[in-house]
Amino acid sequence: ESERKRYHDENNVDKVIEYDDKWRKCIFELEELKKNINMINKEIGNKKKVDKNADVEDLKKKSVNIKEEIPKYQLKEKELLKERNKYISKIGNLLNIKVVCSDNEDNNKIVKTWGECKILPACEENDNSIHDNVVNSNNIKRETLNNEVDNKKKIKYYYHYDLLRKIGGANFKKGIQVAGHRGYYLTGAGFLLHNAILQYALNFLVNKKYIPVYPPFFMKKNIMEECAELDDFEETLYKIPSTSNSTLSSQQVSTSPTKISSQADIKDDTTCNSQKKT
Repeated sequence: ESERKRYHDENNVDKVIEYDDKWRKCIFELEELKKNINMINKEIGNKKKVDKNADVEDLKKKSVNIKEEIPKYQLKEKELLKERNKYISKIGNLLNIKVVCSDNEDNNKIVKTWGECKILPACEENDNSIHDNVVNSNNIKRETLNNEVDNKKKIKYYYHYDLLRKIGGANFKKGIQVAGHRGYYLTGAGFLLHNAILQYALNFLVNKKYIPVYPPFFMKKNIMEECAELDDFEETLYKIPSTSNSTLSSQQVSTSPTKISSQADIKDDTTCNSQKKT
């Protein structure tokens, strides 16, 4: 039901159930083989106790034949588990009952707002008072400042990039030339403001008993597959291939949530406490 509400392929859930059943059946059969070997060995031992010269060759051959089957079942078990986990990784977390079910982001529900939201209208294409490289999703350039009458007073609203430009805090033209669309250099006061906001946020959260975490830049592919859908963006990731094992290839991840959440699946000897992590 959760996958249906996400407009995902429901077949992934069926595949998980299918391969999970096969995997469990394979484990059962593997354990039965081991159990049979133990029973045969016990039977051989009992016969030898009664008669040291007892003929147990047939039992030994049977034991050898079963032992030859075990590696095949072990390989099959690993393959089935891998297939099951592959489909599990494609299934999202269970949706909260309050989440609006829609395949259009415009229908998203506003849960909470802070302060008064100012919505600045779009302007004409030939309006030269805007930042030349900022466009909305419909490729319509948006107005830099909006004159609004509030209590009979004219108030000008500026976008953050215009404020940065006015104080010499950013170089957009050079940034776009070097990095492409939306590229920028933070300079002078802009760079200092950036760091000041980071430090303020850190201090605020530390005072709330959160633990600052500086995660690694890269993640192993097999770890990342457990917490993200690689198929959606693997082609856009910066990769460091492994010469020995493709599953050990590293991916550069620009955001921290996937790397921080991966800590939960990695066991170590450190003592956990009740503090939160950011």
